[in-house]
Amino acid sequence: MKFHFSAPSKTFLTGEYAVLVGGPAIVLNTPPRFELFCEKENSLDEMQVSGIPEGSPAAVWLQQRRPLLAGWKIDFRDPHEKRGGFGASGAQFLMVHSFTTLLQHSNLTPQLKAEDVFNDYQLCTRGSGSGADVLAQMKGGAAVVNLKETRAERYDWPYPELGFGILRTGSKMPTHLHLQTLKRDSLKELVAPAEACVRAFGVASWRDFAGLVKDFEAALRGLDLQATRTTDLLKAFKSQSWCLAAKGCGAWGADPILLMFEKGNQAEVAEFAETQGLPFVANNLSGGLEVTHETY
Repeated sequence: MKFHFSAPSKTFLTGEYAVLVGGPAIVLNTPPRFELFCEKENSLDEMQVSGIPEGSPAAVWLQQRRPLLAGWKIDFRDPHEKRGGFGASGAQFLMVHSFTTLLQHSNLTPQLKAEDVFNDYQLCTRGSGSGADVLAQMKGGAAVVNLKETRAERYDWPYPELGFGILRTGSKMPTHLHLQTLKRDSLKELVAPAEACVRAFGVASWRDFAGLVKDFEAALRGLDLQATRTTDLLKAFKSQSWCLAAKGCGAWGADPILLMFEKGNQAEVAEFAETQGLPFVANNLSGGLEVTHETY
């Protein structure tokens, strides 16, 4: 028996850090996609895992289910090659959770419940992570995440005139270490601007929405939640006439950088990003969790 899972890369458009104190988020799910290959091999007495680091939420989940997984070869593949910032850990957990859920059902077609995935993720991380990325990657598209209700809703990109680009800086702050030292009380200041973005998404004009994203980035910067190198890079982008908003994403805004611009300027944006040594990773959305299986 074989299983193949895939899940999108994720980038917080708005709401990072705010989700740690109950705020909402808009998460962009994009290519390239993470993959998990699982194959039953009769020659194996124990499970064999590659690509999933020890101590990660996915590794903890698998170890807790070791008897169920005897004889399974489990291989995670990261299109970002461990360069980080795009949700590898969340994708790992989502896919291994789906895998073990499938194994526990003889019909192989159970529907994952967001609440179950979220609660199990919280147990495996002891509540240190928000789980917003896991819920978003499960849905795909532009996902609006509401952790107070433990749900995510998937939307298509609602602004044909407004483009976005996600760039890789090559910097990475280990999220789990960052969250361990983070003082969370001040993060409540991010909830109001995060809520404003969610209320406006697909309702306000594209220019007004880009302005609200810009306001959220300013709130992050005001709390010193953007790395110094990120701040310097953002200044270069903000100096360009086409730039409607620019923000660092991920832990401490280190990697990636997200840009917003009028779609007709996309070629100019990509050319300028290249002069800064920052490659485009994505400028379009991708679907949520996908699974195929083969019985033999």
